[in-house]
Amino acid sequence: MLLTTFGVSAGEYDFSLKVTNETGKTVSFSVVDAETVTFSIYNSKEELIFNEKVSGSNAINRTYDLTAFPEGIYYLEAETAAKVARYEISVVKETASISEKAVEETYKPVISKSGDTFIVTVPGKVNTPVNITLYDENSGELYNQNLKDGKVAKKFNTSKIFSKEFTFVVSYNDKMFTETISK
Repeated sequence: MLLTTFGVSAGEYDFSLKVTNETGKTVSFSVVDAETVTFSIYNSKEELIFNEKVSGSNAINRTYDLTAFPEGIYYLEAETAAKVARYEISVVKETASISEKAVEETYKPVISKSGDTFIVTVPGKVNTPVNITLYDENSGELYNQNLKDGKVAKKFNTSKIFSKEFTFVVSYNDKMFTETISK
């Protein structure tokens, strides 16, 4: 059995973010158990105002100077191959702080392949409907269904479909994940 995922590798399935220092409008934190992390900062209107992709071994340390940020609530999103976690940043007067715990965590779907069969699994319990759409290599829609809340595992037998690759689009928790896999 060949296991294909949305970019996940062993040791990157879960990670933790630890705030290490907050001085004035400068915040420092460390992400443990992740080799590559994309950090994004959004304002309260969900507009992206900063984005960077960082790689390291075992721990990734970052310090951000938020002096240019006006007072308000912002969100730091840390995304690995397996999970997206969102933390609240509060900027008040001359100080900034990051929430110790994630205000939202979404685990990415996993796709496994055995011969002509693909299985899409959403780890953990999902509290929103999960939409799975499957496309062939010509962007023809082969499958589209909303699955109810709870544990999600959907099997696709592609043995009678003459396509060399398939694109899976999986949406839940206001996030969309896309992966194209060869047959």
